[in-house]
Amino acid sequence: MECVTSANVACGAHAGNPELTRLTVRQAFVRGVVIGAHPGYPDPTNFGRLALTMPIADLEKSIEDQVLLVIRLAKEAGTEVRYVKPHGALYNQAALEPGLARAIGRAVSRVNSSLAIVGLAGSPALALWRAAGVQAVPEAFADRRYEPDGSLRPRRFADAML
Repeated sequence: MECVTSANVACGAHAGNPELTRLTVRQAFVRGVVIGAHPGYPDPTNFGRLALTMPIADLEKSIEDQVLLVIRLAKEAGTEVRYVKPHGALYNQAALEPGLARAIGRAVSRVNSSLAIVGLAGSPALALWRAAGVQAVPEAFADRRYEPDGSLRPRRFADAML
């Protein structure tokens, strides 16, 4: 935490648990680090790195519950969550699949429409979130290889990381 200005805090679905999330939020707050909720597919076995097929309503509810957990723990610590950054496969799929990006936007809007959503620079998800009235923050990865379509090279390839 001493080396960062913001922290994507796991929400317990792909990694962590409520107590670890509570500790992480408190450590971020004490150090003046901005807190972001980092929801992922509910798949701790694969660390949220595999795309799951699940009903969109169930996915939206899962995202809502995950973000609400971090918001509640941030309030307990005397701070707030400022953004949401989907994790792993959820993040990568949202960059390519408009329906999934819209679902993330709906879930975040229902929780708190003032939260920004972080997404892959150049992806259609950013425009969809903005059109839904959500602040969209583009990001790029200096340590990752990109595909010709602008998506991140999947980690299953040995050269995905630079």
